[in-house]
Amino acid sequence: ILKMRRMFQYENALPLTKNEKFYLQGKFMEDYEDDAPWTGSFRCYFPTYQDLNLRMLRGYFTWRTHVRRGEFQPIALSLAYIYIYELLNGIGTSSPEESLQKMREFEQGFLDTGLGDENMRQNLHRWMLEYAVLHDIPPALARRYADPALIEKDEALAVLRSPEEFTDEEIFSALCIFAGKKLE
Repeated sequence: ILKMRRMFQYENALPLTKNEKFYLQGKFMEDYEDDAPWTGSFRCYFPTYQDLNLRMLRGYFTWRTHVRRGEFQPIALSLAYIYIYELLNGIGTSSPEESLQKMREFEQGFLDTGLGDENMRQNLHRWMLEYAVLHDIPPALARRYADPALIEKDEALAVLRSPEEFTDEEIFSALCIFAGKKLE
């Protein structure tokens, strides 16, 4: 951990962005495991390893060790986001398909059990779909990772683009998707 933290603390280090540093540090720590749990609060938008102190880093890597074994435990949401960022960067996975599968497992093991929140779920769904598109995942598979509300809007939009091909009820239902419940 100390080696990872020192990777970019020197004057002569390459001028990399925060994202590039995160990726390089994440690849460096890809197989690291720890056994020093940490509990506490931590709140940071777009956190990286550099935002954490040594105790928090050990706690994060301990939590990640458990997650990789399918054991989901409570942790500060900002730290859980670091895990998602790792998956989006292919850290700890061997393929884009495996990254998507691990994101789905995270959703089921963490979010579906009430450990996260709906904002995290919305972000995860959006990122999973974008990730699938960027990595040329077949459309049928990519749809599985899309937010169901987005799919519903896309289907409604298809109806409204070609109304002559649909019934009045289907058109009205599509309008209700965009107009809200008051229209009904």
